[in-house]
Amino acid sequence: KDIAPGEEFHTQLQVASGPTSSRWVELRGRAEHDRPWIINGVSFDITEEKAAATRQKVLVNELQHRARNLLGVITAVADRTVKQGGSVEAFEDRLQALGRAQGLLSKGGSDTVEVGALLRAELAVHADVAAGRVTIAGPGVHLRARQVQNFALAVHELTTNAVKYGALKIETGRLVASWEIVLDKRERRRLALSWVESGVAIEPEKVTRRGYGTELIREALAYALEAEVDYELGADGVRCRIEMPIT
Repeated sequence: KDIAPGEEFHTQLQVASGPTSSRWVELRGRAEHDRPWIINGVSFDITEEKAAATRQKVLVNELQHRARNLLGVITAVADRTVKQGGSVEAFEDRLQALGRAQGLLSKGGSDTVEVGALLRAELAVHADVAAGRVTIAGPGVHLRARQVQNFALAVHELTTNAVKYGALKIETGRLVASWEIVLDKRERRRLALSWVESGVAIEPEKVTRRGYGTELIREALAYALEAEVDYELGADGVRCRIEMPIT
């Protein structure tokens, strides 16, 4: 840009600092009145400021993306809860489960949550009935933010059903929630969660109504997370295996 005599200028430039690196420089100054090709001014290295601004933009975009996804999940939960004749209390409980998942995402300061942390957070809500009767075991596996919401809802439904009807309803009931990493035919990693209840008498033939919780576990996970779900209500409790891709 041509600078007229006496004109002030303020600009930012990216300059090479090595064969494969560069830095950002901010220039401020004024051209001499009688000699515009001579410039008096100062320069500042603003590389770190530029990097911080880029990180902030990425974080804002990620926050907006998460908010849209969360609103979509909430809308779907509200819609299906109403259609299934669910109560306000059930809807509020599901919102609280989503809130716990979001809290874990915020607490970790990243876009992942560990599977064990999700399970423990949900079961901790029922600590008074689950104490001493639950086994949680598995390697450190992290789920991405886009997976956490639906997975957390599935764990919430499994837990709620266990407390109301299953292994956590009576003192003789037991629950084992375990997981492992398996490989598919292309050697890609998958999470395999096993939820096994025992010690409670259930008569499957008397359970005729499929509520939103069961529907979410069996169908929504397959759609939202590309999961394979085996769900069986046995004579002594639920047997559920969820296998889904992880990155």
